[in-house]
Amino acid sequence: MGEQFISNHDLLDLSFSHRGNLLEALNTYTSLPGHYAPHMWTSLESFMLSRALEVHSSLGKSQDGEWIHIVLSFLKTYVEQHVEGPAAKEEDIPNILRLVQTLREASAALDNGE
Repeated sequence: MGEQFISNHDLLDLSFSHRGNLLEALNTYTSLPGHYAPHMWTSLESFMLSRALEVHSSLGKSQDGEWIHIVLSFLKTYVEQHVEGPAAKEEDIPNILRLVQTLREASAALDNGE
């Protein structure tokens, strides 16, 4: 086969392997989903994008176009994952709704040139 699979444990270790270099971690987490998308690995793609959002927040970066792109990609994989598989967990719903509201606010701010 030649393909290498990364376990969730290995993925968690990725953030620690960056030794505090959050920009490198953000680049890793935002670039990896593109490698998994063609293989329909939505759960892995969703996990990577959620980690990218966490790192983006840890860096204190603004909720700019890059952030909006990550959120939209995450929401797409989140929906795909739950359409194909089990229903969304009830405890996820408030977080998703909060994320969508923040997305709306960030989009409006960009539209207004802020």
